[in-house]
Amino acid sequence: MNINVKSNYDTAEAINIRLFSDKLKNREVDTANADIESKANIKSIADETLRVEKDKIQEKIHQAVTMDVSEVKDFLFMLIGAEVKVKPDNDNSGTLINRLA
Repeated sequence: MNINVKSNYDTAEAINIRLFSDKLKNREVDTANADIESKANIKSIADETLRVEKDKIQEKIHQAVTMDVSEVKDFLFMLIGAEVKVKPDNDNSGTLINRLA
């Protein structure tokens, strides 16, 4: 596809303005700021990744340590040798015990 830039006045002027502009800032890329921004971006991504990994590890530890009602009943049966009956209104007592521990 052949495009004659000079046939379209607006396009030709736009190119000339960009090439012959006195503002060097428009043509130059500030590599120092770009490097700082990219390093900050990489650091924030790394921090976010570390935070997610820490949350996953904490969740695994929390699940491994806490006991639900059936596990508490089994543990108490093993400990005292008698079955423990839990009433439905006391069903959340295991979570309160785990929260205090």
